[in-house]
Amino acid sequence: IPDGSIFGREWVIALFNPIVSALIVLLTYKFAVALFASSRTAVLVALLSGLGTMIWPYAVIGMEPLQLLLALAVAYYAYLFRRQSSLRDLLVTGLAIALLYQSKRASVILLPVLLLYLAYVVALRYRSARLVTLLGVLVGIGLLGVSVDSSAWLASVKNTGLVEGFPGPQPTIMAELSKMGGAIGWVPVGLYGFLFSAGKSYFLYNPPTLLALFAFPAFLRRHRAEGLLFAGLMLTPYLFF
Repeated sequence: IPDGSIFGREWVIALFNPIVSALIVLLTYKFAVALFASSRTAVLVALLSGLGTMIWPYAVIGMEPLQLLLALAVAYYAYLFRRQSSLRDLLVTGLAIALLYQSKRASVILLPVLLLYLAYVVALRYRSARLVTLLGVLVGIGLLGVSVDSSAWLASVKNTGLVEGFPGPQPTIMAELSKMGGAIGWVPVGLYGFLFSAGKSYFLYNPPTLLALFAFPAFLRRHRAEGLLFAGLMLTPYLFF
């Protein structure tokens, strides 16, 4: 595929994303089995995610399906490590974290949430203050490296997005805010757009999330750490974008 070929890129995505989307549904099923120990519940969750959310339309556009698959893989294998203490699961978790960042660098905003959960899981398993401290230092070094890399790639530590999909020097968040006179009036407008507008409503295009509003408190009581993890992953993009 020639460099810069938009049609070539779209062709690859059209072939690649349906497979990735199917893997998302499969991993959702496996995660639900691990959490609820019920195949029936897992099948229902997988079907709702595959047919009732944005996974379906995004199967033919963008890199979001790969981003979601890798983020879900990090959470799933970290949870398996919590249950089984298998170093293989820990290795796959670390590999998924690296691939997540490399696949879409805007995923850097999800890394603190995922790494905090991983640190919690490791602390539960090994109960070693030295190990947890070492992990914290490594996480800090990793995030610093990611920030430096983002700064070199996007000319801003604060900015992790792209303009029209192409890398290069971009305006910082603070610069954009200064153009608006430092006003925060855009925050409620943006939240309205993401949550309720006809063009990009989270609830309109992901109707099963309405059920989650009622089910989440019970899930949080049963799986507090995983509930906080999912809440963090869902809320973080709204804080940054």
